[in-house]
Amino acid sequence: MKAAMLLALLMFAGCATAVLVPTQDDVAAASAVFPDVTLHDLSDGRALFVARCAGCHQLPVPSAHRPDEWPGLVGKMEKISDGDKALIERYLVAASARSRPSTELAASR
Repeated sequence: MKAAMLLALLMFAGCATAVLVPTQDDVAAASAVFPDVTLHDLSDGRALFVARCAGCHQLPVPSAHRPDEWPGLVGKMEKISDGDKALIERYLVAASARSRPSTELAASR
C-alpha cells in the first residue's frame, strides 16, 4: 500500500515538472491578451492546472492546443471556480503560445 502511494506521488511529481514553468517572457507575450497579467498569475495558474486538472483527467501538454482554443476548453471544466479557471486559462494560453509564432497569440484576442 505504501509503495503504491509512493509510486503515485512520484508519477504526479514527474508530471508536474514536465509542465512549463512560466517566465517573464511568457508574461510579456500573454500581456497582449491579458494586459494585467503577472508572473505570479501565471505561476498560480500552473499550480492550479497541475493540482486541479490532474484530479479529473490526464494533463494535456499546453502546446496541444492553440492559444485561442484554451478559453473554451477551460470554460467547460467542472468543479473549478471562475477565479481558478481564469488563472488556469492565462497559464495555458501563455504556455501554448511559447511554442508558436507571436501572431497566434495576438489572434486569440
